Amino acid sequence: RDRRKRETRNQIRRIALQLIEERGYDAVTVDLISERAGVSVRTFFNYFASKESAMIATPPPVPAAAVQKFLAGRGPTDLFAHLGELAVSQLEADDPLPSDFEAAMQIVMGVPALAKLQFAALVDLETQFVELIAQRLGLGVEDKQPAVIAAAFMGAVRVAGQRWSQNPEQRSLSDEVRACLSFLSVE
Repeated sequence: RDRRKRETRNQIRRIALQLIEERGYDAVTVDLISERAGVSVRTFFNYFASKESAMIATPPPVPAAAVQKFLAGRGPTDLFAHLGELAVSQLEADDPLPSDFEAAMQIVMGVPALAKLQFAALVDLETQFVELIAQRLGLGVEDKQPAVIAAAFMGAVRVAGQRWSQNPEQRSLSDEVRACLSFLSVE
């Protein structure tokens, strides 16, 4: 059932992106996306809050078990490796296709309203990681160390996503994330 939901969500998103490529952002409506995807408008809104949300990359929540495992770690030891496992647990919940990832980023960056929403989604995600890092290190979220670590982590994940979308046959996105994070360490 979860696999079918992911497939439906990915199909709607793929159709939305195709329509924007064909017709332009302003000409695409939720009705048009729903019709082309073969779902009702109500079904569309079960998956997405708006046409814009169907086009931006919003990672799924980090699974609770992965959060517990991360927080069970002590201090900075293996921090980036454990952050990588958090990211991988999200990817396993909703692994994107390379063509979808690249197409979505091109469209999003070409439409200022979407770029703003995408940036906000990434800031929200980074904030979640700041909170988790602070909790693990026993620091407050206002401390700069968790913020710097989260920013470095997000930068490595961004590079991993770019590299993977250009050569997806070389390794999985999860493996690319792990490889990029291997360059970071906290001593």
